[in-house]
Amino acid sequence: MRVMTEDHIEMLPGLSAADWSRILRSRVRWLALFMPVPFAIYYVSGASMDTIPLWLYVLFGLIPLFFALSVFFIVAASIKAAREVKARYTTYDGIHPELPQLESRTGIVLREAAA
Repeated sequence: MRVMTEDHIEMLPGLSAADWSRILRSRVRWLALFMPVPFAIYYVSGASMDTIPLWLYVLFGLIPLFFALSVFFIVAASIKAAREVKARYTTYDGIHPELPQLESRTGIVLREAAA
């Protein structure tokens, strides 16, 4: 049973949708910063397909890994957001004004539901 007081609502277990989104934003930033690096090294080194060093293949291989992780975090955030809506609250700012917005870690009500 969900416990609700005037300023606190018991949240679903695990990371909130806002927490998943925060992780996603961090990963996307890393992807955006990291992705050009192997291409720049490849270009600057003058490597060809015959002379490309093995460690550069590893760097190129990390790009799809970062991308796959980003997709995972998008799906996780979307699922958690849907579960939060079903539980009648949100941790996202401004997306569901009809629901109370909670602080993503404590469950403290930041914004009451709009009438």
